[in-house]
Amino acid sequence: LALVPQLPVELRIAAVELLVTLVESHPKMCLKFNDFTPRLLTALITMMERLGDDQSEWEDAEPADGMCGEEEGSDEDKEADYAAEALDRACAAIEGVGVVALLLPQLERLVG
Repeated sequence: LALVPQLPVELRIAAVELLVTLVESHPKMCLKFNDFTPRLLTALITMMERLGDDQSEWEDAEPADGMCGEEEGSDEDKEADYAAEALDRACAAIEGVGVVALLLPQLERLVG
């Protein structure tokens, strides 16, 4: 559900929140399932990638003083912000077990 772009952002976030809460509550159990952690981290990276690529929009969104206003961002911004936080929480819950090996190829793909 988290990767279906036709679904509302709130539903995609709720689906991932369920998985992140599960890994926070029972990290050892989640690590026993070989595909759980890689699939969760892949979903979170994919959600972070949905952040818009329009640089002029980014420049307009941040005032010259660097202080962000109270305006709410777009759905893509909410999803990317949530995914970044969820990635941090998931990595902390599994205490970094295998995280580098899983994330490095995905990050290389993004850079290259």
